[in-house]
Amino acid sequence: MPRQTTPVWNTAEANPYTGQQTSYASLSGSVYDSQPRIISNLIADQSLKNQVAVISALTAAGVTSGPLYNSVMAATDTARTAIIAFEQAANTLSVAQTAFVAAGSLSASSEAAAVTEAQSLLNNATAMRDGAIANATEKLALAGVEMQSGNLLIPNLMTDLGSTAPLGQFFDHGLTMINKGGNGTVFIPLQPDDPLYVPGSPTNFMVLTRSTNLPGADGILGTADDVREATNVTTPWIDLNQTYASNESHQVFLREYKMVDGKPVATGWLLEGPNGGPPSWADIKLQAKNMLGIELSDMDVHRVPLLATDLYGNFIPGANGFAQLVTDATTLVEGDPAAPVLASTAMATGHVFLADIAHNADPKAGQTADADTDIGNAIPMDARGNRATYDNELLDKHYIVGDGRGNENIALTAIHHVFHSEHNGRVDQIKAELIANGDVDMLNEWLDVAITAIPADTATLDWNGERLFQAARFTTEQVYQHLVFEEFVRLVSPNIDPFVFSNTVDIDPAITAE
Repeated sequence: MPRQTTPVWNTAEANPYTGQQTSYASLSGSVYDSQPRIISNLIADQSLKNQVAVISALTAAGVTSGPLYNSVMAATDTARTAIIAFEQAANTLSVAQTAFVAAGSLSASSEAAAVTEAQSLLNNATAMRDGAIANATEKLALAGVEMQSGNLLIPNLMTDLGSTAPLGQFFDHGLTMINKGGNGTVFIPLQPDDPLYVPGSPTNFMVLTRSTNLPGADGILGTADDVREATNVTTPWIDLNQTYASNESHQVFLREYKMVDGKPVATGWLLEGPNGGPPSWADIKLQAKNMLGIELSDMDVHRVPLLATDLYGNFIPGANGFAQLVTDATTLVEGDPAAPVLASTAMATGHVFLADIAHNADPKAGQTADADTDIGNAIPMDARGNRATYDNELLDKHYIVGDGRGNENIALTAIHHVFHSEHNGRVDQIKAELIANGDVDMLNEWLDVAITAIPADTATLDWNGERLFQAARFTTEQVYQHLVFEEFVRLVSPNIDPFVFSNTVDIDPAITAE
């Protein structure tokens, strides 16, 4: 990815088990860093423990200074201190109880006394906390700030679409997908006041996989000259690749085809499922086999095969008119619906059909599809937690879109559905406008077979699917870009210009690593 600044690889924290200092400067291995979670909690915490949240709530209520402001701040400071004291007392009791159980009932008199004392401290801390919270809540109410379930109600003062969160995730997926793995792990220790912290638990941490480095001058990944940069497998522009894919071969599988004279021809549509919307993995496999002559196995969900294509997502047909797999630098193998060629024999594009898969449906090397026809059934595991089979019926239900993360959650999938349907609706609209216009010469520019008069049955028209696809894509991308610049990113950063400027060829539009 391009960079605007010189990266600084910070020293992190010591490994709590070995005491060894860890750092992001290391080319591989583990890094221990609690800061990401602390920052996240500070941003998300709307309880009385977060003074910034209190100030934000008062600001939203129009109280920024004066006696009332000072009174509220004093009361919430007292409440925050009492809450922290309560949490410390609760932790002390938990530790004492653990020690009592470990000592055993026959020799636990001192441990029992410690439990009794800790319980007394907790009772006092509970009373102090409840009283302080009640007082703070009363003071906040005078300032026009409400509390709900222990949290401050801070109004959303920003105008948004009502779908900003899923659109934001959709937008993010359209800019970056960084390769991860083979480079170690980032462990994020939880602090004792973290909502997820469990006293005495050995798993009070979160885990992230470090991004994959690039090979250095020796061309070998995993050696001392590796370059600490990552590969972004997503096209880094606001080009709606979430719908149209970041790779031409991937897009080939997303398009809808029909057979004309025994050869697959693009209709202009994106392939739809039986009930509309994006196709499922089963739909993609079926069309690839019957139309393109390529057989996708379930393991191919992890690798998009490389096809011979042009820059616009059209497959370059072989001698018989079918798509061609690129099996090595000089060899093309044409598909054949009568005897489909295996996609696994092709080179990989470096992209995936699915990056987020339901656990039991995720095929792994050595696994086979389960023998039943059920969806969502339990998959047996061995003593080490390994599965011999996977739920292929559930895998078949996953939606396939331009980005492999389209199934992460229902809201995100709904956004994918919107733009997928927008494209196909735009194709139909273009057809309808051309027919209604009545200009035969103009209409012929959009047909593969010219006509002399518009037929009574317009379903017989032989449309140029490629031109329809690109026209619909062009306008659908523009709709998305307007939404991004006018309705979304300016909420995040108002300094971004509205979508009223002309294109500027001397500015690189690619997203940077920062």
